[in-house]
Amino acid sequence: MKKILEYFSLKLLICFVFVNVIICQKNIFSQNSCGYKIAPTNCNPSIIDKEANVWYFGKNAGLNFNTIPPSVLNNAIINQLEGGASVSDKSGNFLFTTNGEVMDLINNSFQKISNSDHLDGHYSATQNSIIIPQPGHDNIYFVFTVGINLPYPYGRGLNYTVVDMSDNGSIIDKNNSLLPSISEKITAIKHENGKDYWIIVHEWGSRKFIAYLLTEDGLKSPVISETGTEHTQDDLNNNAIGYLKASPDGCKIAQAIYGKSIVELLDFDKATGKITNAITSNPVFIGAYGIEFSTDSKMLYLSTNNYVLNSSFNSTLYQFTIDNGSSVFDNPVVVTSDSIIDYLGLQVATDGKIYVATSIREQLPLNGYDYIGVVNNPTRAGLACNFNNINHQNNNGIFLNGGKCRIGLPNFIQSYFYVPKFTYTFNCFNDSTQFTMVNPTNVDSVLWNFGDSTFSTEINPHHCFHQAKDYYVKLTDYFNGIGYTDSLLVVINDLPKLSINNGMDTTFIFPNEDIVLDAGSGFQSYLWNTGSTSQSIRVNEVGLYTVTVINENCCEKTDSIYVKIFELIIPTAFLPKSSGLDREFKVIDYYNAVKDFKISIFNRLGKIVFTSDDITKGWDGNNSASDVFYYKLKIILKNGKKFIKKGTLR
Repeated sequence: MKKILEYFSLKLLICFVFVNVIICQKNIFSQNSCGYKIAPTNCNPSIIDKEANVWYFGKNAGLNFNTIPPSVLNNAIINQLEGGASVSDKSGNFLFTTNGEVMDLINNSFQKISNSDHLDGHYSATQNSIIIPQPGHDNIYFVFTVGINLPYPYGRGLNYTVVDMSDNGSIIDKNNSLLPSISEKITAIKHENGKDYWIIVHEWGSRKFIAYLLTEDGLKSPVISETGTEHTQDDLNNNAIGYLKASPDGCKIAQAIYGKSIVELLDFDKATGKITNAITSNPVFIGAYGIEFSTDSKMLYLSTNNYVLNSSFNSTLYQFTIDNGSSVFDNPVVVTSDSIIDYLGLQVATDGKIYVATSIREQLPLNGYDYIGVVNNPTRAGLACNFNNINHQNNNGIFLNGGKCRIGLPNFIQSYFYVPKFTYTFNCFNDSTQFTMVNPTNVDSVLWNFGDSTFSTEINPHHCFHQAKDYYVKLTDYFNGIGYTDSLLVVINDLPKLSINNGMDTTFIFPNEDIVLDAGSGFQSYLWNTGSTSQSIRVNEVGLYTVTVINENCCEKTDSIYVKIFELIIPTAFLPKSSGLDREFKVIDYYNAVKDFKISIFNRLGKIVFTSDDITKGWDGNNSASDVFYYKLKIILKNGKKFIKKGTLR
């Protein structure tokens, strides 16, 4: 941002070098093109990843979104004018940030990552950098840096540096040039495949948007789209100033062109990287600077300020409704306007709110401001978006507790802010599903419609669904008597189809033998009460064996089987025509373990005198004379084991 040229000498321009780093989170939604939000049937489908949950910005300022509301941080010596960013891991643990002054990268011990100084961005570029995790490579980050449009060495175009964060951080590759001259803006969004990332910039002196795709194999050749307004040369390069943002659903691109006093909205194709159908405002937004979308991608916000321009006007925060199509920039809502406070960088957060960098106009931006502004309900139209207003009480935003807000805020990959109105966990059949509002600020009451003819008025209710299927759950929250409704496809997953050894409750082993117990294939994890995590186990002891499996939807089920020693009662003698139980020769299946049975009885001459395939039928002697007889027994047990036995009886 060239306003610095008005306040500082070139010597000071060199002394305050800042960097802006962008963070990435895994998106919790897939999208059906650019339409209805659909939660995937994966583990904990509504848990929001936390890579963007720790912000450092301005002068010793920070916010931690791992808490609700966000807690204020001032534990790092950070001094950033415009660009600046931080990145955390997926659990929200801070990894690294920038100190801004000499483009250092600072790790979570607040030590400089070796050889990370003098990256080829510039502290006074509107969005001077962005960090993208490389798909398929844990701990590897690409840091893209943006310069300003001044002669070398101040203006160095678009470059990237590769960082390995596996051990406190190290530089793998540094300051690789991609474009010699671009405007001061950069944004990123996920590819349609949900894995790769588009990095989007605008070439200086042309109408060209340039989109690079980062994959596990590295950067692909850029996709060029020539559309919209040309970024033309002017005295202070003001036409390079202004934010570029993708909508969280990845379907739109918006940019502010500071010197031309315009804002543009364009279509973005997540599959091809092409940008088309530019809608350009009239040149009425003097000092157009910050751009941001609401989490549902239906509202667009613009900030204006006069840090560079010589004219005097109120700094204004505008709201536009995307659904208005070609007339999107007609009759905008003025959210707030002030002649003392300047509204600068805008950034949406995972709590569903948009944060506004603010500054006192009479003071130099170097001094900073004690508060950061907050659009508390950015998905609501008009003044119901509640800028610096909570429960009908106006405020200054969030007090930074010694930190100072300056011009810029962290700039993140936009996909990870496509957060829903509510989240849910425990989505397996028979679970008590927990629903949680993402942003309960300025809510007087709620009405939940669970899509199964049941309702709740609790803020964060539990609900038991009686079938495993998809439900469209609606949440209406009310404020000042007006209801705001959104819906989400909630997937209640069936339990795993688990059955040990085809569903038997009991199985048998012969003495001194063993048996394989198999839980079946296709599950994500197995845990037996023996401690084994394999699909099957081999056992040779009597006892109860239990396994718990988890499927691809993180639903779990437990099954058990009892292993016993196989036991048959086979008499060695019997008394035909007696009145007792020994009046016939009969094999007794003590545990009902026999599936197939066949017995043959022979006299001493080898002649068959009795045969049967029914274990419940015995031989009464058939009036045979008292003699020695022989039997041959063939059995197949229910677990598939075969048993053959020969013997004599009298």
